[in-house]
Amino acid sequence: MDDERLLAAVLDRDGAVPTAALPERHDETAQLFGLLVAAVVVTVHGDSAATADAVGSVLGRWRSADELAAADPADLATSLGASVEGGEGAAVDDAASDLVGALHDLATALGDLDLPRLRADADGDPDALAARLATLPGLDDAAAEAFVREVAVRWPELQPYVGDTALRAARELGVADDTAGLAARAGGPDEVRRLGGALARLARDGAYAEIRERAAT
Repeated sequence: MDDERLLAAVLDRDGAVPTAALPERHDETAQLFGLLVAAVVVTVHGDSAATADAVGSVLGRWRSADELAAADPADLATSLGASVEGGEGAAVDDAASDLVGALHDLATALGDLDLPRLRADADGDPDALAARLATLPGLDDAAAEAFVREVAVRWPELQPYVGDTALRAARELGVADDTAGLAARAGGPDEVRRLGGALARLARDGAYAEIRERAAT
């Protein structure tokens, strides 16, 4: 099967952090905090209008880690609950509850972390940055990789980066074996970000048959 058609089918489903939904912030700490929140949400939702709504709702009310850490869990659940994909019922409630817990734990941990300093501490190593972030409460490997994919567009010394989750999907599809090969197919930094996010979503939901079917038509 043609690799370009496979990649086009992957991109059609998207999966990157919905940066357009992030409220405009002029302070770098606030910008990075917003990206972290969005990275946590997108790894639960995939990428959809619902994801953008959730991110916009949370960041519109709670502008900093301290504010989010102090948020009433019920208020946060209300902001997230209606945005969970999959309809209604207990599964939606559980997903929203998990997000509330993850975001609260992350916000609490960020109180002692200098976010802008992450760039210097990373020293040009995106994998080391992702590994460090994944040790934070509320931030798993997939969310840490999602954040690094996004911030690499701002911090070019981290490029190219897609993350291990995205690479698993690329190898499963047979379109690339490593980051350099995948980046060569994607193009510029924003294209790498988008393709990495879409592949990471594919790795999480396992919709390989759907992708191959789309690519074949």
